[in-house]
Amino acid sequence: MLSLIKMNLRFNRRIQSTSEGEPLISSKNCVSVYALLVFVAFFISGCQTLNQSGLGVETPKASIDSLSLNSVNFEKAIIDVGVAVDNNNSLGISVAGFDYELLLEGEKLLDGDQPLKTQVAAKSRSKVTVPVGISYSDISRLSRKLKGKKEVPYNIKGNVKLNLPIIGIFSIPVSSSGVLPIPQMPKLSIASFDVEKVGFSGADFLLKMQVQNDNAFDLLVKGMSYNIVVDGKSWGQGKLRQPVNLPEQGTGLLEIPFSINYSDIGLSVMRLLKGKEGFDYDISGNLMLDGGNDWLKNVSLPFQNKGRQKGF
Repeated sequence: MLSLIKMNLRFNRRIQSTSEGEPLISSKNCVSVYALLVFVAFFISGCQTLNQSGLGVETPKASIDSLSLNSVNFEKAIIDVGVAVDNNNSLGISVAGFDYELLLEGEKLLDGDQPLKTQVAAKSRSKVTVPVGISYSDISRLSRKLKGKKEVPYNIKGNVKLNLPIIGIFSIPVSSSGVLPIPQMPKLSIASFDVEKVGFSGADFLLKMQVQNDNAFDLLVKGMSYNIVVDGKSWGQGKLRQPVNLPEQGTGLLEIPFSINYSDIGLSVMRLLKGKEGFDYDISGNLMLDGGNDWLKNVSLPFQNKGRQKGF
């Protein structure tokens, strides 16, 4: 690069005048030629020029450093891909995008191109989280391969697109491979639906739900929001009072207390409380789960359980 600059200076002196004493190329054009030569030098030399240019520009480093399950709903699962970018330069840079391809069991599951606008300060490291949505229709194509398995090999590869001073958009290839556990979603069922207290204006209930954990690791139910509907009428909403640990390959019990007011629901509830006839129920909500690992942490899982319960 230094030899290129010296050559340009010599070239600049030679073209300042002709035999007639008139400038062949103006000083303004000389600056443009110089800028063009510097750009071409960077473009041709690539990463090596960035490191050895003498201008203090060092190639940033990028890597995929995490893969975790963010959330699950009835349509798709969201996976967070963590991309780390190290910028050792004295100027800040920005992450402009990330294109990727995800393979499970050696078969391409999906690909995408995610635009980003994340700043990485000078002399610092920044982590960008890229949410990747996997629909169940995509997963169904691999259902036979994944059936009965507790884990699956994965490979994710792509390019981190950086916006660098002078250079512009610069892509760094990244990849990561390993083994992902296939989480088994907890199974919920009604253990009991009991009346705790009956008063003149309302009644208190205690609903107990049994939760089966078929995973090879403990699950912590950190929270739960729910809505209880009985015979088509909402009987109550609420949240879990305290966390419940589900041992690996074991069960746990969620205790859900709630109260109803006769004036809100109607006197038909008195008929249920006094008689032995059954009733239809529909319990839905979300569980907040933590598997104690990077793959399954603070995951919101929707649930719904409905059926018919014998009388109280």
